[in-house]
Amino acid sequence: GPILPILPYSDLDYIIRKINERQKPLSLYLFSENESAEKRITEEIAFGGGAINNTIMHIVSHFLPFGGVGSSGMGKYHGKYSFETFSHFKSILKSSSIADPVGFAEPNKGFVMSIVNKFIR
Repeated sequence: GPILPILPYSDLDYIIRKINERQKPLSLYLFSENESAEKRITEEIAFGGGAINNTIMHIVSHFLPFGGVGSSGMGKYHGKYSFETFSHFKSILKSSSIADPVGFAEPNKGFVMSIVNKFIR
């Protein structure tokens, strides 16, 4: 199963540096009542999801996306986030069939480029 490392610390700069030296964690759990420490940890360390003064409960909330960053995984899951993650938004560009825009602008041969070249000379 997964391993939950517990890293006690007394120097906030040190622990932020040590965590950031490694691959981005899937989760980060902080136990603290210090709001400035909470702010620094959540802003200066990249991780998939996390909790303050709790563990694992962020995973069960359908109101919070869950997923990793970098080597810890990709995507977001839960509720609407699952739908968006597993949906494919298909992008389609439709051009006129009468004129080929690439042909118009094709360097040295296209109609538009021949006009542009006349003005440049």
